[in-house]
Amino acid sequence: MALVLYAQSRTYPKSIQGLDQWAHGQLLAFFSTILFGLQGTLHPILTMGASNVLLILSAGFLLSGSCRHYGKPLPQWFFAALLGLAVPVMVVLSSRLDYYLYRVLFVCITLTAMLSLHVWVIWKHGARTFAARFVMIVLVLLAAVMAARVVVALLIPPGPSMFTPSPMQALYLASFSFGQLLLAIGGILLASARSWSFWPATTV
Repeated sequence: MALVLYAQSRTYPKSIQGLDQWAHGQLLAFFSTILFGLQGTLHPILTMGASNVLLILSAGFLLSGSCRHYGKPLPQWFFAALLGLAVPVMVVLSSRLDYYLYRVLFVCITLTAMLSLHVWVIWKHGARTFAARFVMIVLVLLAAVMAARVVVALLIPPGPSMFTPSPMQALYLASFSFGQLLLAIGGILLASARSWSFWPATTV
C-alpha cells in the first residue's frame, strides 16, 4: 500500500498534502513487521528495539500526514523528540528478554497516545466527510486495542515474546495488520475527497 500512496501523491495536485507521509508510515510499518519476524535470527537490538522504534515512527508519520493534509504541519522538532524518547528506552528494554512486559507497556501506551492525538486532529480540522469518519473509526478501534493490551498485560503478564500464543496477542497482531491496510485506504479516500472538493471550481 505504500507504493500505491506514493503513486497517488504523484498524480494529485500539489495542494493535496499528506500522501508522502502516509506512504512513509506504511513503509516503516512494513519494515517493522519484517524485523519482528526475524526474532531469533538477528540481534535483539534490531528485532526488539529497532522494530518497535520503526512502529512508533510509523504512527508518527501517519499523524504527520494527516496534519499536513489539513494544513497544520507538526513542528520540526516532533520527530527528533519522538526518536529521543523511543530510541534510548528501546535500547534499554531490548537488553534483556524478560523486559518484554515493559516493552509492551511502553509501545502500546505511546501508540495509544499518538492514535488518540491523530483522532483529535481529524476531528478538529477535518471536514465531516465519509473519508474522515472512516479514518477516525479505524484509529479509535486501533487505540482501543492498544489500550486493552496494556490493561491485559498488567492483569495477566504476557509470555516471554510476542509469538507466545494468547487471544490478546492474536487480536493485537490481526488488528495491526488489518488496521494498516484500512488506514492506507482511508488516506486515499481523504485525498480523493479533497480532490473532488476542487472539481466544481475547475469545471465552472
